[in-house]
Amino acid sequence: MMEAIAKNDDRVATLKDDLKDVEYLYLKEIVLPTDLAGWDVTYTIDGTVTVLDGNLTVKVIRTTAADSDARDWWAQSPESGKITNLTPATLYIPAFVEENVDGAGGWNDNPVALVAGTYYAVFAEYEDGSRALGLVLVA
Repeated sequence: MMEAIAKNDDRVATLKDDLKDVEYLYLKEIVLPTDLAGWDVTYTIDGTVTVLDGNLTVKVIRTTAADSDARDWWAQSPESGKITNLTPATLYIPAFVEENVDGAGGWNDNPVALVAGTYYAVFAEYEDGSRALGLVLVA
């Protein structure tokens, strides 16, 4: 349900340097509310235990409905491979490891926005097959 966009789209202008080798680029405007979900995620981010509301979690899911040559997966997971964080100031993506040994999360744990707001969720696929995700705050 994301929109395919060009890497020179004004909505991703702040990511220009990170999008040089992008082959496919997708965007969706999303709202991450201040309302409480009733559950939290806790990660150790840069050495600090951080508790964030479940309404701030983000998942990108790819299904064969849109691409019959693809496998179903969510990002990030062993099936999707590692997802690089395009916007560490607004988004936390857990480490790409199986076991959560240090509280930082693992590959099946939810990426999470650091604050509520309206964002452009940006998903990029690069020429080398790597992928990235970011949240660009809508001004």
